[in-house]
Amino acid sequence: MPEIHAAVFDLDGTLLDSLADIAAAANQSLQDAGFPHHPAGRYAYFVGNGMRAMVERILPASSRDCATVTTLLTNVRRHYMHKWRFHTRPYPGIAQLIAQLLGRHIQLAVLSNKPREFLEEQVQWFFPGNPFAVVVGADKETPLKPDPTALLSIMKTMGSKPKNTMMIGDTAVDMRTAHAAGTIAVGVLWGFRTKDELESAGADQLVSVPAEILSSIIQAESGCSQCP
Repeated sequence: MPEIHAAVFDLDGTLLDSLADIAAAANQSLQDAGFPHHPAGRYAYFVGNGMRAMVERILPASSRDCATVTTLLTNVRRHYMHKWRFHTRPYPGIAQLIAQLLGRHIQLAVLSNKPREFLEEQVQWFFPGNPFAVVVGADKETPLKPDPTALLSIMKTMGSKPKNTMMIGDTAVDMRTAHAAGTIAVGVLWGFRTKDELESAGADQLVSVPAEILSSIIQAESGCSQCP
């Protein structure tokens, strides 16, 4: 693996264990509208392609018209605004990994399909001082992952080449984004999706704990230093 100059992280399921709060906001919205709710664990498969896509997935198939989706989406946003601090936390080892990467002068970024307003607020709340050089969430101007546009823009801002950049995430969407941009695709096994999904999506590396990301970077640096 080439020397790493930048690491771009997904948020939910990668940096933050946020599923319980997402499920609570969505289920409250479903209940308010008279629709059946879902077990919290099912939301691991509803999320990943943006909040609107999640809302479409949680509605009964017969109720996925534009008006219903839009109304429910508005209510999910409203409930989530008040619920996202209840149970959400960084995964164990994430804070230490970030500090160690910064200590090695590796630039950090966050790229998520979560709406930008939630993403920016959560990064500030859970990562005081905001160690990330760039934070990009969903908005009207930014195509959602797996479109590589945002990732390519992040690398340009940070001055990092694709071969020297890791895209780190927990879903096939993240792995496909990484490959579309030419970066190294690192799949994390502590997140929302399975090893099989990450492997099928072409993960270049799989890691079981955050410390393994640092170990692979150190190994790459060591190998580079031994090159003629």
